[in-house]
Amino acid sequence: MLTEKTVQVGEVTVNFAEGPPSGPPLVLLHGGGDRWQYLLPIIPSLALRWHLFALDLRGHGKSGRVPGAYRPEHYAADVVAWMDRHLAEPAILFGHSLGGWAALMAAAQRAEKVRALILGDPPLNIERFWAIEGSEARIVMW
Repeated sequence: MLTEKTVQVGEVTVNFAEGPPSGPPLVLLHGGGDRWQYLLPIIPSLALRWHLFALDLRGHGKSGRVPGAYRPEHYAADVVAWMDRHLAEPAILFGHSLGGWAALMAAAQRAEKVRALILGDPPLNIERFWAIEGSEARIVMW
């Protein structure tokens, strides 16, 4: 149903899966510690109506690892570069948790590429999250 591909965007290789063009584009971004396959239970239903793209965020799944570059702005930059290269029309962005951060920041940078934004449980208070002792180390371990 989905074809897995990789593409170089900036400093990192991004792994993503693409479904048949059954409708408008829908980009799926997983949460921290997961990979695009986390979304497999909902993909068959979504693929009936949408042209699906499911990305592995940097440091996750088959996407590349970049030492020390795992802050929200890094994930967002990857998503923006990927959208610039792969979206011919505005897409719906869905992001869960860490993917929600990336989706929100990418939408702010490329509003013309985003038809709608769906956020699932994003940790929106970024400064507070980074202030928690050990939070950055946990992100890097993912």
